[in-house]
Amino acid sequence: AMSAQSRNPSYWMLQDAGENLFKLAKERVFRLITVAPDKRQAGQSEEGSRPDVKLKQVLEDKPKEMLLHQVLTEVENRWSARVRNAQEGKDDGSSFHVASSANVLLMVKDERTLRSIKTYLSSGGGKRAMSQNFLNYLEQVVDKVKPMLRTGGHNQATLPTEQRLLYEEHSRVKNYLYGADGMNQYTQLRELDRKKLSDWKKKRRKVIEKDSW
Repeated sequence: AMSAQSRNPSYWMLQDAGENLFKLAKERVFRLITVAPDKRQAGQSEEGSRPDVKLKQVLEDKPKEMLLHQVLTEVENRWSARVRNAQEGKDDGSSFHVASSANVLLMVKDERTLRSIKTYLSSGGGKRAMSQNFLNYLEQVVDKVKPMLRTGGHNQATLPTEQRLLYEEHSRVKNYLYGADGMNQYTQLRELDRKKLSDWKKKRRKVIEKDSW
C-alpha cells in the first residue's frame, strides 16, 4: 500500500524554500565556520594557504520544549503552593484532600518526540539537554561513517568536510556529557535505546501490515 507521502510527494522540498528550511534548521544546531590560517605558523605563502573549516556548536533550544518546560514548572509551583496552603489550613476547600504529589499526562505523536522531550526535561533543559539530543544525531553520523572507513573506500581525511567534522565532534560531545568515568553508563543507555528503537520498528511494521489488509 502506498503512503500518503508517496501518492503526494512534497516537490516544494526540492525548491529553494525547502533548501532554506533545512539550512536554517541545521544552523540552529551547528555551523561550519571558515577560519583563515595563520601564515606565520603554517609557513605558507598567501597563495598556498587554505582556509580552515571548523564546527561551531549552536544548540539552540527548541521553542516548543522551552514552552513545555515553563508550563510544567508553573504547574509544579502552583500545585506545591496548594499543598502547602492545605497543610497550613489556608486552603479554601478545606474538605478537599490534596495529595502531596501528582502526575501530569503528556501526549506525544511518536517515540522520537517522546525521547526528545524526555531527554530535555530530565536534563533540566539548556545546553546539557541539547547536547544529548545532538549526541543522538551524531550517533547516526558515526553509524554511517564507520562502514565507509572499514571498507577502505575512505579514511578520515578524505571524508566530506561536514561529515568529517561531525564524526570528530562525536567524541567531544560524548566526553562532555559522560566523561571518562561515565562510559559504561553511556554504553548501557546506547544499547537500551537501540533495543527500544528496534521494538518500535517491529510494532510499526505490524501496524502498517495490518492497515494494508
